[in-house]
Amino acid sequence: MVAKRPNRATINDVAQAAGVSISSVSNALNGKTAAMTEETLLRIQAAMQELNYRPSSVARGLATQRTATLGLVLTEIETPLFLQAVTPIEREARQAGYSLLLMNARNAADEREAVKLLQEKQVDGMMIISTSDPRQNDHLHKVQTEGIPVALINRADLSAEFDQVNWDNAAGVAAMMEHFARLGHQRIAILTGPADRRSTQERLQGYRAGLEAAGQTYDEAQ
Repeated sequence: MVAKRPNRATINDVAQAAGVSISSVSNALNGKTAAMTEETLLRIQAAMQELNYRPSSVARGLATQRTATLGLVLTEIETPLFLQAVTPIEREARQAGYSLLLMNARNAADEREAVKLLQEKQVDGMMIISTSDPRQNDHLHKVQTEGIPVALINRADLSAEFDQVNWDNAAGVAAMMEHFARLGHQRIAILTGPADRRSTQERLQGYRAGLEAAGQTYDEAQ
């Protein structure tokens, strides 16, 4: 036997319990209370509390053309650096009144599919955290053209079309090299990632600049 779901209170139930119109309840839910008396607002709030009314996010989305959701596409979700970014992003989104839909994309094909699914969910914006290897961005250009803002994090795209968050790999490695040199180290090696990634190239740039600042010679075999 399939258990019956308990009946949920509707906006009609709230309107009847408060003795007001459905539009008055809708206005109260959406903060449009300037033309509403305090007594009417209190009656509506009391009715919602008594009926344990929870507004439908789907219905609200249809009315406002917004879903109050953001999409986050994460490449290499097991990478600690990327995974640790999820908590502060979710916290800030929640404080701003948004929920977060997290999608894992292991490669460029997965990313395209994730972006497509988030479009179907009608998210209000997307964030893409990816490795800095070169990737095509035509699907992201299309999303933004259709009115969904896109923000890139650690993306190998230096255009001004997208809002972006990137870390300064060159300056970070150069500062680290300066620290090692102050400690008296003379032979300092660097382990890098794939050569085609922007982050690798920037770290090498910082490494060489740090060596030069310390008066040391770059040795490709070191």
